[in-house]
Amino acid sequence: MDGVVIGKVISTFGLEGEIKVLPYLPPKKWRAIARVYFKRKTTGEMVGFEVVRIKQAGKGIALKLKDVQRAQEFVGAKVFAMPQELPKERGEYFAFELEGLEVLTESGKSLGKVNAVVDGRAYSFLEVGEMLIPFTERFVLDVDLTSGKIIVSKDLEEIA
Repeated sequence: MDGVVIGKVISTFGLEGEIKVLPYLPPKKWRAIARVYFKRKTTGEMVGFEVVRIKQAGKGIALKLKDVQRAQEFVGAKVFAMPQELPKERGEYFAFELEGLEVLTESGKSLGKVNAVVDGRAYSFLEVGEMLIPFTERFVLDVDLTSGKIIVSKDLEEIA
């Protein structure tokens, strides 16, 4: 399974071989990550490292990885995590899980597939064709990752 990009190494940090990462996840999510991965440039193979320590470093996060002596080799690299290792709460979804799912109204009318998840100020939107559906309880009634379907309010039939 492919990894999910969760940050980018922006520099080395401190005197203990740490790396400073621009995080793409909230800091509280990082605290639950036990292993991160980097993709080898030559083969594309994912190589994993155990996270020894995580601490806030300005607007970034400093990571100390087990068995890493030359931190400068990672500067500029993307940081990956395996999807099944990402911490999430009940009812919480990552964009990569929703993209490609079929969107149906509660009466069964297909509105299309999720092209992208767009972040808004108050909440995210599902981009389905030319339509943006607010990802709120009012409009999104059910997400079933197993069947690959999202059920939305029948009120959206009128504007689709």
